[in-house]
Amino acid sequence: GRKPKLSKEQLLLAAEAKAKAKVEGPATEEDKVKVIQDAWQTALMRAANEKVLDDPKLLRKSLKKDQEQQKLC
Repeated sequence: GRKPKLSKEQLLLAAEAKAKAKVEGPATEEDKVKVIQDAWQTALMRAANEKVLDDPKLLRKSLKKDQEQQKLC
């Protein structure tokens, strides 16, 4: 089966948390391993031409666009 898609709000929260962790730097050895694994997973997804929704700025823009669209309808 397929995984259920996360909402844009959930994706935004995850992307912001990931960006914050990247700025602060990994605290433990496990965090370093996780950061490297995430980077590889993202790179492989991009190489496979899959959508990678991990940019907080673009997610905010998309969320705002959706809200504007709902107001018009």
